[in-house]
Amino acid sequence: MSQVVTMLFLDGDPNGIKIIEIAGWSGKTFVIPRGRVKEVRNREEVQRPGIYFLFGEGKDKPTEYIGQSE
Repeated sequence: MSQVVTMLFLDGDPNGIKIIEIAGWSGKTFVIPRGRVKEVRNREEVQRPGIYFLFGEGKDKPTEYIGQSE
């Protein structure tokens, strides 16, 4: 089954902040470089409950943290 996925580059940079939407789904996905999180704090969409994934590098391997917001 095909689906339409829309990816918005907020600043025109594919490596910058992105918002991803799937047609027919009310949720949104944000891809935000860690150093730019403050730039999206006031957006209406990020004020809603959601889950988040933080990715980084540990001493020996990549690390990730999965959390939720209210």
